[in-house]
Amino acid sequence: RKNADLLKNKARAAEEKFREYQQLLARTEKKLVEIERALAEKESRLEILRQLDQEGEGLAQGSQAVLKGLDNPSRIQPALAGALASNLDVEPEYIAAIEAALGQNVQAIVLQDVDLAPEIIATLKEKKLGPAALAIPKFSSWSTQTDAALPRSAIAWAIEKVKAPDSLSSLVTRLLHNVAIFRSFDEALAFKKTGTDLAAATLSGEFVSSEGVVFGGSRDASADSVLERKARISTLRVEHSRICRKRDALLRKRDDAS
Repeated sequence: RKNADLLKNKARAAEEKFREYQQLLARTEKKLVEIERALAEKESRLEILRQLDQEGEGLAQGSQAVLKGLDNPSRIQPALAGALASNLDVEPEYIAAIEAALGQNVQAIVLQDVDLAPEIIATLKEKKLGPAALAIPKFSSWSTQTDAALPRSAIAWAIEKVKAPDSLSSLVTRLLHNVAIFRSFDEALAFKKTGTDLAAATLSGEFVSSEGVVFGGSRDASADSVLERKARISTLRVEHSRICRKRDALLRKRDDAS
């Protein structure tokens, strides 16, 4: 009878433990469903953004045509390294300033084979596909150093806020050479009034060139910025990785509960 009572107590404790694990398993399965749904949503958005990036959405018509390889994709596309902006990583806060500093260069397509440039330009003209900009890294093989001191009212040099692959670092350095970033247009103008040769870009997207030409105004709200899309892709990748790690942890927890 003592053994029977002991076994009954053990059985009741085991049943209680069993119910706890059943509840844990059910909660884990529910969380897994939510995680898988969130993961599918992130993957879908990532795929759409990647597709837009590959097609050059947001670029000029001519640049999009070049990305697609014009009338000879098998010959032209292997010589391309995508859109210049798609190769750059910029913190969201500085995107407008960097786009303003790059100007029309933000539309450029990276061409690794300079000998194809005449053929590409001729095809664009012949078929009336619109203008395109070709960034040729070979033409910018040397690095430009910023000798001037950062203006006191500036936030940073533009080049410090851009990450580019080694193959494009010289080109990007030359494009953003001696461009200082300011918080406001008033601060940028006040700085230029001192008679400096430096260029100034603002967080809201205004730009004053080294020659003193001012660029600004509103842009098309529906226009998709390549740099903004690149930033969203980077953010989504981080979120996707975080959710994957969370899902893997839940899978281990579910297996243990099972």
